Amino acid sequence: MTCELEGNVVSISYSCETDTYLLGCHSGSIYIYNAGNDELKMLRECEGDLERVEFVDSTFYAFSFSDSRQICIGRFDHGNVYEFGLQNSDLTYFHHLSKRNLLLSSFDDGFVRLSCTNRLPNLQALCSIQAEQAGQWVVAIQSIYVSGKEYIITSSRDETVKIWHLVKGRMRLLRVIHTKGIVSSFVYLDNYKILAVAISCDGSDHIDFFKLFSGTLEDNFYFFQGTIQNLFLMKDKDMIGGIGRLGGMKHNSIRFISLHNQNQETFD
Repeated sequence: MTCELEGNVVSISYSCETDTYLLGCHSGSIYIYNAGNDELKMLRECEGDLERVEFVDSTFYAFSFSDSRQICIGRFDHGNVYEFGLQNSDLTYFHHLSKRNLLLSSFDDGFVRLSCTNRLPNLQALCSIQAEQAGQWVVAIQSIYVSGKEYIITSSRDETVKIWHLVKGRMRLLRVIHTKGIVSSFVYLDNYKILAVAISCDGSDHIDFFKLFSGTLEDNFYFFQGTIQNLFLMKDKDMIGGIGRLGGMKHNSIRFISLHNQNQETFD
């Protein structure tokens, strides 16, 4: 199925429980796509430049706008939206930890805030930490489990990837990986215990592969000319995908890379 959406897609979230996707467009439109019955419909149309959208659970989803100091929580069933001002600074990124009912949100003053989502539509703040210097905000967050322990990985505009240990709602810094370039996105490859990190350096975007805890650079792969916006894992496949952009907002492409031989396919 091919559908024309109102604006470029800037954020995608997937729910394996319902086999559905949330698609957030830069224009402010949010779509929901049911992969099971191949049904696409507009969930809501917002005013403002949408930055990110993500599932919270089967009842709620979260979204945010650029140059905004709040996060919005929406309901799937009757369309209500609840707005939360989280900090006296612009929200730059957020990520929901579904297994912990925690929402991690980052701000342009360098702070990361943890909030509890098990009593939505109330959003309870737990703690804030200074993860970066002011102006060097977190641009991506992911949680992973290794040997039964939960870790948080953050990447920042200061050309670093940081690994944190999450214990009792508190984050403790374990390691800093220096990337020698600005990080736009990353994914964790559990089968290899490796981080695949999309990096922009001197006008050339590429993917570097780092060992998780040692931070050793194992390999790199030059993606294509242009900017890598998002990396994502392919379900049940030994591949990763990336959304790339050429010529500003005018041309997007999706590329899939095999981790065995680093061959790639392109879809415009």
